[in-house]
Amino acid sequence: PDAGTDTDGGTTTKPMYAFVAQVSVEGNATSYVGLTETLDPNTPLSTANATQINGRALGSGIAKTGSIFVSSSAGATVTRYNLTASNTLEKAGEVTFAGKGVTSIGEYQNQFQFASETKAYYFDGRNSQVIIWNPKDMTLTNSISLPELSIAGSSTTFASNPIRVGTQVLMPVGWRAGAA
Repeated sequence: PDAGTDTDGGTTTKPMYAFVAQVSVEGNATSYVGLTETLDPNTPLSTANATQINGRALGSGIAKTGSIFVSSSAGATVTRYNLTASNTLEKAGEVTFAGKGVTSIGEYQNQFQFASETKAYYFDGRNSQVIIWNPKDMTLTNSISLPELSIAGSSTTFASNPIRVGTQVLMPVGWRAGAA
């Protein structure tokens, strides 16, 4: 939340920021989702009380909602963590995209686009599709197959920075030589 006065208790609240740190040793990745009250570059970040995630994790979500959605290269699951009153993260739900052929989520956090608290998109380049899901209920709601994006001998990727124009998301697409 924004810094300011809590009207219920009269206390000043501080903003809280989530960060994801990725550590890779000999090709094995481990990630840490931590919290900090400051974005001051002179204040070191600590993973001492962070939530450990196997694989290369991504954090995404809607700013100022008190939730972060974490996915990982180690699987097809998105986990919602909510910020508690004691400024810790509490696991609050999961949704899996495995039924849509997803085996790993670990490229770019911009592949997740949140339209509202009940509608989000995951742009899945490996399977040339857009998965539509509900971040509030943590349910899979639909998908849009995009087979025309597939090019033989290459893998599709949704990278870079999408642009939002009104209710539309304009997502850049690219291809890498070789299979995904």
